[in-house]
Amino acid sequence: IKNEGFAQEINWIDRLTFRATYGRNGNVEKSSSTNTLLNVGNSLNANTGTITATIADNGNPTLRWEKTTTTNIGTDFILFNGKLSGKLDLYRKVGSDITGLVALSSVTGTISQRFNNAGILNKGIEIELGTQLNLPLLPIRYTTSVNYAYNNNRVNSLYFPSVLAFNMLNSATAFVEGKPINPIYSYNYLGMVDGVPQLAGPGGVSYPMNTTTLAGLPGIPFLNYEGTNIPPHTLG
Repeated sequence: IKNEGFAQEINWIDRLTFRATYGRNGNVEKSSSTNTLLNVGNSLNANTGTITATIADNGNPTLRWEKTTTTNIGTDFILFNGKLSGKLDLYRKVGSDITGLVALSSVTGTISQRFNNAGILNKGIEIELGTQLNLPLLPIRYTTSVNYAYNNNRVNSLYFPSVLAFNMLNSATAFVEGKPINPIYSYNYLGMVDGVPQLAGPGGVSYPMNTTTLAGLPGIPFLNYEGTNIPPHTLG
């Protein structure tokens, strides 16, 4: 932009560029496969005299690549004879066919398997500002920079949701449509009854805290969403 006629006469701008990019890439989930994976032992079995193999992953022939489509708009600048520089980026990343571990009935021969079961949206802003100063009367150059980033993510689509309370209370396994990755959920506390802490279940019904009944119920009707376990803001 600095080379354009309308900007050449603006003396306090040393450099000004504009960027716009769009792209798509794929990722292969390496913890699973379209075929059955085996772990082969390295020693003979004492009873059979043979080397044994165990199933490491049952495989899923329907697996596809995870895909991420990224749109980015940004600018780079140097101002005031090099004293101030920086860049600004706005981005949007749309992930599709994201793989996740899905619980299965044991009659299938396994209790879980990875499927392409989610879509995830990430969008945010990244800012970098830097200064460069020459100290008066000294052959010393002083530079500093500040970086700030904000990212907002959410699960757009989920084909096999795990919304039982015990899944949702573990942020590593809690995937809820419309909420970010690694969400935090909590119970409503109702106080003590006969020395036992009470929690609110579906319809506000009181349950003892040490019961396992609540853990096996769908958690969305009675758990509270408290935010994300991943900090959306970073500053350096």
